Amino acid sequence: RMGRVMSIVAIPAMLAPILGPTVGGLIVDNASWRWIFFVNLPIGLIAFVAALRILPAVVSALLVAFTTSFDEYAVASFLAGPRQTFPIFLYSALRFPSQLPQVIAVAVVVICLTVLVIVGAEVWRRRVEARLEAA
Repeated sequence: RMGRVMSIVAIPAMLAPILGPTVGGLIVDNASWRWIFFVNLPIGLIAFVAALRILPAVVSALLVAFTTSFDEYAVASFLAGPRQTFPIFLYSALRFPSQLPQVIAVAVVVICLTVLVIVGAEVWRRRVEARLEAA
């Protein structure tokens, strides 16, 4: 059974680096770069719904394991953290000094989003822990 699961995961992992740039290049050359998002969104939704329908027990077990062993602070700092965006802000401030207020505004928004993600993840974790303790 584990070999079957590994093959199901390995095939898309092998094909994605080959097909992704090729299909993306075809879309961008023949349409517009915006079409990448129009194509990706339905495919992602279909894959998500298919995964929920095909693997309900696995998904629920994964969610329980994910919520009990999830380091939301590390993920929040990598996803929306100023650490990744600081070089962009610094470059923008040095390259376009006349637009420094806009750069500062974007930095403040990113910091607020980071705090929001961290607080939301903590609230979510506490709710899941309370549900698990009640069960």
